[in-house]
Amino acid sequence: MIGTEIKRIIKNAFLNFWRNGWVSLATVLVMVLAIFMAGSLILFQVLLGSTLDQVKQKVDISVYFKTDSEESDILSVKKKLESKPEVASVVYTSRDDVLKQFRETHKNNALISSVLDELGANPLEAILKVQAHDTADYELINKFLEDGMENGNFAAIDKVNYRQNKRVFDKITSILSATKKVGVGVSVVLAGIAFLVAFNTIRLAIFTSRDEI
Repeated sequence: MIGTEIKRIIKNAFLNFWRNGWVSLATVLVMVLAIFMAGSLILFQVLLGSTLDQVKQKVDISVYFKTDSEESDILSVKKKLESKPEVASVVYTSRDDVLKQFRETHKNNALISSVLDELGANPLEAILKVQAHDTADYELINKFLEDGMENGNFAAIDKVNYRQNKRVFDKITSILSATKKVGVGVSVVLAGIAFLVAFNTIRLAIFTSRDEI
């Protein structure tokens, strides 16, 4: 009995599709197009999100310390930064390591190497590289550092390069925000189109079969 009913439903469905061939074809095409656009939008957002995550991993705040700073003072600042909920990681590079990296980077430049040799002393500063969980958090971290410099708690700090990178932070934040808004907007439009297509298809089917009904 159930098998007979299923066969009858399938047979009637094919008959209705055949009777309203153009309407059925147009409906299917519109639905496929809506699904394709939705899938493309999701794929685009995933790829963009992955690209922005890679960029975010390379963006940070560099905190430079005076050459006469004690390492204990630098580590104290590092510890306070790590206690902040906005901070994802803090990497400390000592003056000696900074000099080694600088020499390695410019090993083919004889002039720079000779100048460093003539100086004798290490002119470079120790650095803390601070990464936040979100680009919007860098403003809070920078304010924390500036307040500490003003009240004397972070007297060892020479400068913070946040202002130079602020444009990058703002750009990434604005792109993420715009992408989310566009994604929501397009999803709503596609959902509306799919609903209208399905609604009109049902109305046409009822109208076409009004005599049988």
